[in-house]
Amino acid sequence: MTGKYTFLEDVAIADVAFEATGDTVNDVFIAAAMATMETMVDFKTLTTEKTVTITVTHTDRERLLYEFLEDIIYRKDVDQFLFANVAVTITEKDGAFTLEATCKGTTIDPKKQDLRSDVKAVTLHHFSLTEKEQTFTARVILDI
Repeated sequence: MTGKYTFLEDVAIADVAFEATGDTVNDVFIAAAMATMETMVDFKTLTTEKTVTITVTHTDRERLLYEFLEDIIYRKDVDQFLFANVAVTITEKDGAFTLEATCKGTTIDPKKQDLRSDVKAVTLHHFSLTEKEQTFTARVILDI
């Protein structure tokens, strides 16, 4: 199984909630990133003409996911960048986790893309990253 995600109804009234799962930590991070992006744009309307690298380091893997998703939102707001796919590699060294993500996408153009909700932030309310029986699960609520 690779990563997948499901949007959750009735978890947050004015926000968007989802659960992402994966067999590996990389898979769940990819699934969470794609759920965040799908909240903002229809993938079918994106191209992959531009590549952006995201690097995040943290001593806590759950916080690493939070910072990664926040970076995605930051790039949408500041760089006007939306991505159609992402590759993630997470390594651990000396008690710290480092995420390297390669994101392929394009600059926002409302004439070419079907834009959806404008995600403002990742909330810490109900935010979690767990591992059980060799499956990673992330629960995320996005402030829109």
